[in-house]
Amino acid sequence: MDLTLRLSSEYEDLLEQEARREGITPDALAARIVERQLAPLASDPVARMHARLRAWQEKDGVRLFPDTPASALFARWDEESAGMTDEERECEERIWDDVVTNLQKRHSEPTER
Repeated sequence: MDLTLRLSSEYEDLLEQEARREGITPDALAARIVERQLAPLASDPVARMHARLRAWQEKDGVRLFPDTPASALFARWDEESAGMTDEERECEERIWDDVVTNLQKRHSEPTER
């Protein structure tokens, strides 16, 4: 992938200095930094999910719970679920089944152009 980055002059200087120190091009160093940052996401599905949720929140500009990481949100939901009655759980499952069914139905319908 070719990528264009806009860096401040300060970061551009730092990138060039570090690349010279390591004996590689600034492009190679930038690629290494990105790969190092993304490596945990490649091997950890939970980390990928958290990154995707965070990206969606940033893209939408709306956070469901400001500054609350996804893991804390899921833990909160687990706590709430633990206090549910069987009847409440069954109702939640029916609602979720309806959502999934409708999503699958919508996904299988031809798109209009």
